[in-house]
Amino acid sequence: MLSSVQPSDLAAYLRTHGWKRTVQEPGRYSIWASALPGTSLSEVLLPEDSTFADYETRVRELLSTVATLENRSEREVISSVLAVNFDIFRLAAPGSGDTPGTVRLNDGMSLVKRLHNMIEAAACTELDRRVTLPPRRPDEVLNFMQKALLGQTEVGSYVITAHVRIPPDLQMPVFDNLQPSAEAEPFERRAGLRLMSALGALRDAAEESAATGQFEPFGESVKAGVSANLCVAVAGPPENIESPEIAVSAAWAPVRPLAEAKEESSNSVRITSPLMPLISEAAVRLRASSPHENVAVTGFPEVLKLERQQELMGEVVLHAIVPELGSGPRKVRVRLPMDQYEQARDAQGEFKSLSVTGNLVRTGNRWALEDPHGFHVVESSDD
Repeated sequence: MLSSVQPSDLAAYLRTHGWKRTVQEPGRYSIWASALPGTSLSEVLLPEDSTFADYETRVRELLSTVATLENRSEREVISSVLAVNFDIFRLAAPGSGDTPGTVRLNDGMSLVKRLHNMIEAAACTELDRRVTLPPRRPDEVLNFMQKALLGQTEVGSYVITAHVRIPPDLQMPVFDNLQPSAEAEPFERRAGLRLMSALGALRDAAEESAATGQFEPFGESVKAGVSANLCVAVAGPPENIESPEIAVSAAWAPVRPLAEAKEESSNSVRITSPLMPLISEAAVRLRASSPHENVAVTGFPEVLKLERQQELMGEVVLHAIVPELGSGPRKVRVRLPMDQYEQARDAQGEFKSLSVTGNLVRTGNRWALEDPHGFHVVESSDD
């Protein structure tokens, strides 16, 4: 195991845990000093080339000194060193096996998939707040998920882990008029922060919905990154009769520390079993309210309504067959600028159909076509 510990990881761990480099022989070794509270000054030697014949011996000596000062086992210190560059997300669920710390195989596979889908959903909504994720994930998300790692399970009810490597925070000169922004954080970190904030918003929405019986809290939570996909990842597929509670926690990579206030509000979310049916139902409702994008609707203008003259807009209700909505006829409302409204009125008198492309959105029991474009009157030769 010591051979897997790289000099750069050891240096990063020492630097982020109060050690200072006092001597360096490039390519050979460096000496680090620490004066932890309540201890005397200590020094360790860090070999800078893992191919040295005595590399593992020197690393073991270093780890022994650090473990003694931190009052931890060497194995615990090694785990921390290997994790120094990673944000680590833990999904804990009650064990379902016959012995403590185990789950049924199918349950374990489901937990891994659910954690994968939670992280993926958060990464997508960090780029674009959407009620449902696009069928093809953005390239940035695909690359991000390709690099995410499944870690070892841990002691607990049943705990699986995912590791996301984070670029280190390189210190820059501080200028009075130059402050780092949220956008300065790498996407890998922003996706993790989005995961934790979205999970917190989802839990809060479920609790509010339980108290009020309203769907609105879930609708509002979309602004925080909640999506139908995240709901399914948390509560499991709709056919699940009962989903046990889960807890998701985050340990942020020491090489890129969070502000203390942000870390306290972003490191753990627990969602109890009674909230799971609400979250499953929210997933269904969110999917139903999600727009169908770039849908071409062709139909006869059954109803026309002129809005206030000063708005220069008119409303058309198309009686159409829309394959995306099933086989039956639908009434789809669309607001058009005045010149297109006039053409629609003429088409109605001539018993001609209209074709308009836009995003189909459901509002209550009605369908509306938003962001309309590609408007044209269907001539006989187009039928």
